[in-house]
Amino acid sequence: IFQWVNQNESYWFFALNNGDIIQIGKGIHGAKAVNVIPSYSDGSVRAIKGKFTMSFDVLPAESAEGLSGENNDIFNVKVVYTAVTKASNSLSLPILSKEGKEGVLLLTVDGSKLDESFVKGTSGASACLQIVWNDNIMSSGYFPLHYYDPYNGHEYVDLGLSVKWATCNVGATKPEEYGDYFAWGETVPKSDYNWSTYKWANGDPNKLTKYCTYSPHWDSSEPIDNKTVLDPEDDAATVNWGGSWRMPTFDEWIELQFNCTWTWTTQNGVKGRLVTGSNGNSIFLPAAGIWLGNNHTMESYGYYWSANTTGGYYGGFVKFNSAEINTSNTNRSQGQSVRPVCE
Repeated sequence: IFQWVNQNESYWFFALNNGDIIQIGKGIHGAKAVNVIPSYSDGSVRAIKGKFTMSFDVLPAESAEGLSGENNDIFNVKVVYTAVTKASNSLSLPILSKEGKEGVLLLTVDGSKLDESFVKGTSGASACLQIVWNDNIMSSGYFPLHYYDPYNGHEYVDLGLSVKWATCNVGATKPEEYGDYFAWGETVPKSDYNWSTYKWANGDPNKLTKYCTYSPHWDSSEPIDNKTVLDPEDDAATVNWGGSWRMPTFDEWIELQFNCTWTWTTQNGVKGRLVTGSNGNSIFLPAAGIWLGNNHTMESYGYYWSANTTGGYYGGFVKFNSAEINTSNTNRSQGQSVRPVCE
């Protein structure tokens, strides 16, 4: 069929009997095609104004790992806006990291400069991955982007820590408002906080039905679950605020305690702690007290749940007043405040 076959780094050359020569690109690391893996059923990919990851199928699959080892400068993730009249109607997203595994190329990009018109929904956006080497271009083709707000309209403060902290409690609209109170692992406020009303026990602290690591406290026909961190469906921040909000872990409270300055103060008539990070930013934690049974008490203190159990029938929490700040544990049935965090 062919008079001869030859190759170089980028192409195969096939000489036909009629003298014509066919040139076929090899693809870098043998890759022949890249196709986006959508985040949603409409074919769109989730994007945020920050760091996010796109996934691409690579053919053949074994090429994905080799591609991930290439320099960033051969990759271009181009975004084109619709209904944007200004000159800057396109953008290349900086690539932060790459990973190739099981035939999938994962590209983590920086979307911090995505146009506000896209963020606010007044324009659409499409993106395309181009891989350019030598004189070759391999493209995923354009796919729609779908803006996702991980904060779901709630405000946060960056204190220079591992997570961002919300500006107010769940159930509040201002930093100084107390907000709602929750038993540990419950997502709905109530009027009576005791073991007889607690969701994850059969009326007694020694009869837990979820989040238990100590068999004498287990009271279910199911095997003991050994769970120590809240599932999303039992996280008051996740359920009530949505997005990527969650309750802080015990370690994140400790990080806040020892890496920030806690100042006892009054804000709009409410006492509490102004927590200031090393970068100068701050949040206000009101001393909102605690619910024990059907009594709201101890309003000179702030009590805030963590997402962790701390052994037995206890949940981890932080407690503070004008004189002290402590991370400790207490009965999960109590009604305490929740201050959400987000990555």
